[in-house]
Amino acid sequence: MSDDSSNDNLPNGAGAPPPAKPTPVRMTLWALLFAGMMLMFAMLTLLALVYPRPRTLEESEAARRRALLGNQKERQLARLNSYGWIDESRHLAHIPVEEAMQQMVDAPSASAQKPNPQSTP
Repeated sequence: MSDDSSNDNLPNGAGAPPPAKPTPVRMTLWALLFAGMMLMFAMLTLLALVYPRPRTLEESEAARRRALLGNQKERQLARLNSYGWIDESRHLAHIPVEEAMQQMVDAPSASAQKPNPQSTP
């Protein structure tokens, strides 16, 4: 007798387990699983709706911030384009950016003034 004839007696073919029958316990477990998933979805949706969002600025607050930043920017530009003391006791001053860049271009480079220690004979 061959092995194929013994598999013919199985309802689903060769070695397949029989289908699970819906019992009241299984149906209850599936219903609880479905209800739990729906409850979790509802809670996440509610959390997304209730979660605090960033506060919008009132127009007066926005105008105050714009004025503050505008004044700060003007002060910074004025300092970058003027002469002045950083620390007068140490004789440390600042000069305009354009002039500082021109002095860097006109000045001989520091590496050209130093002898190269590797070029000794």
